[in-house]
Amino acid sequence: MLKVNDGTIRLADGSLDLASGINKLTDGSKELSGKLGEASQDAKDMPTGKKQTDQFAEPVSVSEHKLADIPNYGTGMTPYFLSLSLYVGILMSTVILPLRDAADRVESGWNGTCPRCCCLLLLSCCRPCWSIRCCYTDLGCKYPMCLYSTAFPLR
Repeated sequence: MLKVNDGTIRLADGSLDLASGINKLTDGSKELSGKLGEASQDAKDMPTGKKQTDQFAEPVSVSEHKLADIPNYGTGMTPYFLSLSLYVGILMSTVILPLRDAADRVESGWNGTCPRCCCLLLLSCCRPCWSIRCCYTDLGCKYPMCLYSTAFPLR
C-alpha cells in the first residue's frame, strides 16, 4: 500500500511540473509568433531588385583548381590500392617462399641467402612493372605515371 501511495505522490508532483512546462511552451509559442510577424514586416519593407536577388541566389562564389582530370572515384583511388596490393603481395611472398629453412645443407651463408634475395628482388621489380604495363595498355592510361598524378602532376 505504501508503494502505491508513494507513486501517486510522485505522479501529482510530475503533473505539476508538466503543467508549468506547458505554460512555458505556450509563452514561447506566443513570443515566436510575434517575432515571426515582425520579421515578416521587416522583409516586406526591404528593397528588392536584381542585385538582392543575385546575392540570395548565389551568396558565395566558388573557384576550383584541378590538379589532374580524374573522371571518377575509382581512378582517384587507384594509386592507393595499387601500392597496397604491391605491399601485401610482397608480404605474402615472404610468407609463402621459404626464406629461413634450406631444403639441403648449405655450404656457406651466401649460397643460401643470394637465391632467396634475388627471388624477392625479382618479384619486387616485376610486380610494379607488370601493374604499370597493365594500367598503360589494358586500362588505356595516356602515361604510365598517370596513376600517380597527384604526386607527379603532368602539365
